[in-house]
Amino acid sequence: MKLINYYFKLYEFLAAKRIKANDLDLRRIHNHTVVTLCTGIFMWSYAFLAFLSLSTPVPGLVGITCSIIHSLTPFLFRFTNNAYMISNIMIGSAMVHQATYSYYSGGFDSHNLIWFGILPLLGGIIAGKKGVICWAVITSIVAAGFGFLEFSNHPFPQVEMPWGRMTAQALLVFGLIFLSTSIIYVTLGLNENKEKLLAEQSKNIENLFCVLFHDLAGPLNRISIGLSIARRQSSAESKNNGIEIAAKASDSMTEITQNVRRMYLVSKGQLNSDLIYFSLNESVEYVQKLFANELKKKNLRFEYDFKRHQGLMLLVEPVSFKNQVLGNAISNAIKFSNPSSNIIIRTYPCESHFHALEIVDTGVGIPPALMNSLFDVSKKNSRPGTAGEKGTGYGMHIMKSFVEMYRGKISVESSDDSHPVSGTTIRVLLNAKWDQDEAPETQEGPMTPHSKQSAE
Repeated sequence: MKLINYYFKLYEFLAAKRIKANDLDLRRIHNHTVVTLCTGIFMWSYAFLAFLSLSTPVPGLVGITCSIIHSLTPFLFRFTNNAYMISNIMIGSAMVHQATYSYYSGGFDSHNLIWFGILPLLGGIIAGKKGVICWAVITSIVAAGFGFLEFSNHPFPQVEMPWGRMTAQALLVFGLIFLSTSIIYVTLGLNENKEKLLAEQSKNIENLFCVLFHDLAGPLNRISIGLSIARRQSSAESKNNGIEIAAKASDSMTEITQNVRRMYLVSKGQLNSDLIYFSLNESVEYVQKLFANELKKKNLRFEYDFKRHQGLMLLVEPVSFKNQVLGNAISNAIKFSNPSSNIIIRTYPCESHFHALEIVDTGVGIPPALMNSLFDVSKKNSRPGTAGEKGTGYGMHIMKSFVEMYRGKISVESSDDSHPVSGTTIRVLLNAKWDQDEAPETQEGPMTPHSKQSAE
């Protein structure tokens, strides 16, 4: 226990600056420190062995110098967060030490060259994939150099005493066992601790979401209802702007809360995902009634052929499809359409049993700068509609989440008002079937885009 306490005191000293700056995964410092302590035992052992068992002082001097550099590398974390550089200094000093010892103890025939095989492993543990590749290349080149010299009959000096060779062999055998055991054990322990921490953080986040969805959603709904009542009770002459502003803010907060909750449930796989073949006509009729007032306000014409699509069934979860997928698509089309224009819903068969469902408007379109981040919830994609309508920016991400839950695909094509023909097409590919023996004889094809930007 005392050794562990001493280790953590050393670690806290080495990592103090990085903890304060929060600019490095602290496992890197743990891994580097543990590797340095474990390999340091053998670095110093070989350095003293070189002095005692080799008849030339060169390997001993190189060994002492490299061992000092090797031992000091963890202290570099107090000055920089460049773990890759620090690991290269540490592993490089070990390579120079072992290469020098091997050269003077038989060259390519020296058993000490086997230590080269562990260097890529150490590089990977400390510096990740970059470290593995770097030291795999370097050790291969240096080992090949020893092999070339051997092939060229280079006279490697053999100045190692017999007892020194036996001691070096013992250090090699037991050293590899010790290093592989201790380093892997510590690495697994650190990863387990990290996983436990992440699990605890995930649980805390889940609890926070529960507070948001349950404890906050209830009061917000009551505020929204109260403000709606107050707004209706206000006469046109004494309209309270404060109530109007508060009501809109409350509605927006309620919508955001509901959208985040849906996104969270989809990501956790806890939303009802029982897929059934559901009538497209019934879905379109639902959203048409849902947005009847918005369509009327902007004098928008809703184009959809109920007769032609009679019997077309899409594989979806009906509630989320009507509200979060088709509802969001129609809401966006209304929001960005100019008054007295058309919104079109149409389908056509495509690959295998899939049908493409398109929601088309001829509105202002989507600026090219927004297309690449259209489905990215971390980017701010909300913008006002043609009549100043507000949005949360979550709509497209929510649509994509649900469409993927239906095992479908979603894409968007759009051109803004800088093109002769502007507008947006949201295309959803879903598994479909007809509830009659044959599909209608005529099918619509896809729209022909006019220099459109696309996103998937």
